[in-house]
Amino acid sequence: MRISGKKQWRNICPARAAPWPSRKSTSCAPGTLCWTGQRSIIVIEILLKRIVSVALRDANDSALVHETLDQVLAADPDAHPLFHSDRGFQYTTRVFHDKLAAAGMTQSMSRVGKCIDNGPMEGFWGILKRERYYGRKFTSREQLDRMIREYIAYYNFNRLQCRLGIHTPMEVFIQYRAT
Repeated sequence: MRISGKKQWRNICPARAAPWPSRKSTSCAPGTLCWTGQRSIIVIEILLKRIVSVALRDANDSALVHETLDQVLAADPDAHPLFHSDRGFQYTTRVFHDKLAAAGMTQSMSRVGKCIDNGPMEGFWGILKRERYYGRKFTSREQLDRMIREYIAYYNFNRLQCRLGIHTPMEVFIQYRAT
């Protein structure tokens, strides 16, 4: 719709109340981002859409998973979220299960062939690739690592989200902690 030759923008993201969860839930998903085979794990709070931790390595092994979990525990030691992951061998070990139990977390996995509940994490990967990866060339691993970490800082602190009532994930997290 045009008024006086100017575009009249309709608000397609109506402000909504922030979704205050009764329990924080976390989703964790491994992924390959570049041709060199770099593996990464990013942990995201599903309801607040906040990236909690990231670990980047050359191998998708138990050390990568344990490093990520240690970062999550250090970031918020009082939280006891549901930890959802795929059925990768790293997540099914007794050591990992015991580590989650010691932290007061509940482990969750989807059934074989039912990956729909990993949608929030896959959605984040799609956003990252669309906004920062496709159409660019990375000449070194360090350059790719820096891009991922800078994007996560941007995503948490500057990227407005319709589902969060036109707020950033960190703004909603701060409001959540204040209540």
